[in-house]
Amino acid sequence: MVIATLLLSLGGVVDEGRELLELICMDCHAGERAEASFDLGAALAQDPLAAALFDWRRARGMVESLGMPPEDALSEAERAALLAFFGAIEAEALELGGAVGQEPLRRLTRTELGNSFRELLGVELELDSLLPPEQVAENGFEANAATLFVTPEWLGRARTATRIALLEALPEAPGSAPALPRLDPARFDLGHFLRRAFRRPVQRDELLHYQGTWDALRAAGASERSGLRQILAEVFASPHFQLRLEDAALPDDAVARAAGERPVSDHGLASRLSFLFWCAPPDDELLDLAEAGDLSRESVFAAQVTRLLRDPRGLEFGRAFGGQWLGTYPLGTRIKADPIDEPSMTGWLQESMREEVARFVHALFVEERTLEDFLRGDFTFVNPVLASFYGMEDLEQEGYVRARVFDSRRRGILGKAGVLAVTSYPERTSPVLRGAWILDELLGAPPPPPPPGASELDLAALERRGAEGRRERLELHREATACAGCHGQIDPLGFALEGFDHLGRTRRRFQDGEPVDTRGQLPDGSPFQGPTGLARALLGTRRADLAREAARRLLTYALARGLTWQDERTVVELGGVLEREGFGALLRAVLASRPFRNVELVP
Repeated sequence: MVIATLLLSLGGVVDEGRELLELICMDCHAGERAEASFDLGAALAQDPLAAALFDWRRARGMVESLGMPPEDALSEAERAALLAFFGAIEAEALELGGAVGQEPLRRLTRTELGNSFRELLGVELELDSLLPPEQVAENGFEANAATLFVTPEWLGRARTATRIALLEALPEAPGSAPALPRLDPARFDLGHFLRRAFRRPVQRDELLHYQGTWDALRAAGASERSGLRQILAEVFASPHFQLRLEDAALPDDAVARAAGERPVSDHGLASRLSFLFWCAPPDDELLDLAEAGDLSRESVFAAQVTRLLRDPRGLEFGRAFGGQWLGTYPLGTRIKADPIDEPSMTGWLQESMREEVARFVHALFVEERTLEDFLRGDFTFVNPVLASFYGMEDLEQEGYVRARVFDSRRRGILGKAGVLAVTSYPERTSPVLRGAWILDELLGAPPPPPPPGASELDLAALERRGAEGRRERLELHREATACAGCHGQIDPLGFALEGFDHLGRTRRRFQDGEPVDTRGQLPDGSPFQGPTGLARALLGTRRADLAREAARRLLTYALARGLTWQDERTVVELGGVLEREGFGALLRAVLASRPFRNVELVP
């Protein structure tokens, strides 16, 4: 008997909650035009109810924050009944969850394609201008099968990028050497190249096809380099290169079919690890281990995880996972400071801010750091331009160095300039933006969108009352019934970071001379001040939420798919590992988890 059924038998929790929702909420939240896009009727029709878990969490957040239902429609007893109903659904999700989940087919991302060219051809090709940016779902990552569409435009641009990469790798000019010695047509190993490109053993008919085409091109008069470029262009156009098909052709044995799942193959594991840590295809060492059937041995697997993460290419993990999770990934590319309004915010400085966050996140895993280090760690990574920005001692060497953070406001992720810059408007800070970022990215409790007319309401109130001071103006959000529940949670968190301007520089006064006030309080009334106090408060009262959201983001990134309600039990278990043991243990637990090591068989 599942926990939710047990709760039902002990007082009718589910029935009472359902009746209350239908009575009070159905008029506004039903059908295609449901307010806030929350179709209560559809959620109540799910079997099990936990299948709509994420919708129920949105509803629970609104009820807990007194944001819904409006106008005091619930008594305290009714509110408690609804919260018990939501709790029963959570319990049901944990009891029924833990499934493997499907592995949707996906193509390489723009980053993965560029890194593949680097690994296979030895060329560094800037693809931002050649390929469209990836579409990213809410709380997702670029490597998400649900948004990696293979469109005619993408295929055409990928062909163009391939031609440019091949011309750089195999120039036709007399006397020019290939980018990599192994690309010399005189000693080119076609079978080895195909294994690297397809990330698995090459079938005999595949090798014969490409070899025959190459021979035919040479017989027709093509130059050695021209013929090789045409062959490699065909390889790069193959679905076996562009799509993650390493396990697609594996037969399903009877035992696996009966269980509804099978283990990921050694070659599948090799690709999962290399794309996770390097955003690139496996190297020869990984493929050799996979070929021998050794990679799935736990001691070998653990050694390879350490090798990949500590390899210089392992910084890609910090850039892709850390940057996309925390929002700094597009800083300096899609998010840029205006060079006229902000001449000091150079492209190099923005790139340095982005890289600081990447190296900090990478270090959390390599050095087995804890949640305390995430929010209060006294170390970072700076280069000369970033050290100057922070007011540190001048660095005599180029490149990034590990540095001690003496200013307590700068410690942990909350003091990183890149995070502070991307959570601001171009010309000013916003406690609302920064508070919402903390709720969403760190605590996994994103506030709902503002109700219609909220901005107009605030402006009208300002005109009527002549409010003075930034805090007083923001407090108007909490005077309106429709805004109070959310802004009571958002604004106090953002106030703690007002000691940083929109570029991430420290300040004590605003430009107009008004003193900065960094006091805030948690929903339970616990006060704090500044980023140091906020970090301490979050670790003290929201530690489990911090751990669970970090685990959720890492699992999402590692699986390259969105999570469902059936993954929630895995998320809770992983969050407990991080909370108790730290980021290194979390990574090992994700890589050992059922959805990472197994594939669901679709009937």
